[in-house]
Amino acid sequence: MWIVRRTDIGRLAYGRLVRDRVITPLLPGVALPLDIPDTPAIRRRVLADAVPTGCQATGAAALWAHGVGARPAVIDIRCPVGRHVRSWSAPLPVAFHGVGITAPHSPVADVATATADARRWAPATGASEAVSTGGAWRR
Repeated sequence: MWIVRRTDIGRLAYGRLVRDRVITPLLPGVALPLDIPDTPAIRRRVLADAVPTGCQATGAAALWAHGVGARPAVIDIRCPVGRHVRSWSAPLPVAFHGVGITAPHSPVADVATATADARRWAPATGASEAVSTGGAWRR
């Protein structure tokens, strides 16, 4: 059991393991046991699980997954133009960008693409951006 999910062990057990410092959270509801090192490969795996099929995590979230920077507040996701994602939830708020993806692709963008997208989609100071929490939209 390398990756511990709140949905696998229950909310109370997960909270107790975090409080007792047995596991270290990576994303909300997803953690690693204390003796497993937090590596970019594990971060990419965790982030890939938070991406809908056929889409790709990019921007600050992908950079975090590659070991660059702090955990993001929003996951930027590239989806093919016109793709509608249904019946899906994410551990963090999500911003969808219909910019198209070349197939085949990894669920987590490479460092060059993620850097370009992070610069392109960085929220302006004081801007109100609509983000999705996996079904419910908020401003």
